[in-house]
Amino acid sequence: MKIAIVDDDKNSIRNLSNVLIDSYGEIVESIDEFNSPGLFLSSDLAFDVLFLDIEMPRISGIELSKNHILEGANIVFVTSKESLVFEAYNTTNALGFIRKDNLQKDLAVIMDKLNDSSMGNNVMVIKKEKNIIKIPYKDILFIENQSNDIIIHTNHNNYTKRYKISDVERELADFNFIRCHIGFIVNLNHIDYIGEKDITLSNGEMIPLSRKRIKLVKEKFLRLNGA
Repeated sequence: MKIAIVDDDKNSIRNLSNVLIDSYGEIVESIDEFNSPGLFLSSDLAFDVLFLDIEMPRISGIELSKNHILEGANIVFVTSKESLVFEAYNTTNALGFIRKDNLQKDLAVIMDKLNDSSMGNNVMVIKKEKNIIKIPYKDILFIENQSNDIIIHTNHNNYTKRYKISDVERELADFNFIRCHIGFIVNLNHIDYIGEKDITLSNGEMIPLSRKRIKLVKEKFLRLNGA
């Protein structure tokens, strides 16, 4: 789970980060910290959950949450004033709220909610032209390596993300994806035919298949399809 925290109080950021790492380190992949909304908005960051302080100078967390680039994002408001919780509840579609003086208990409720809905585990999050896009794993046909980027191929669009293909391989290992070539990862659910040198996908596209990976690809494909 990739987390972003925006709070003008550095001590609050440190406290929240420490609790996240100490209590949920096994599912927290990264934590990016910002002490102003401006720094956050200028970053090229993809995240699964955004912890957002309500009361900040210049722009409040409530105002920031309404920015179009955060449309559809999983936002958790953090505050030291309980009265602000009700204001945010009535004006936003936040995932939940955390009171700074009740950090441990409130965070436990939020993390349970995230685990129950499997947020961050069944979508790939990318940032494109100031917009945050969530691509369901089931919609991905294959992923192609290109220099320091990956290209995510779906039936409708292709998306580019700065990511190592080896890291993607680990992320998708439990979701019926397999490395079929040094530069390609394929969704087993979208394979129509496995040849000696290539794979034909459900949309008719063909991608390369390396000789040393043929056996494992076929075994996993047959297992998935009950053969």
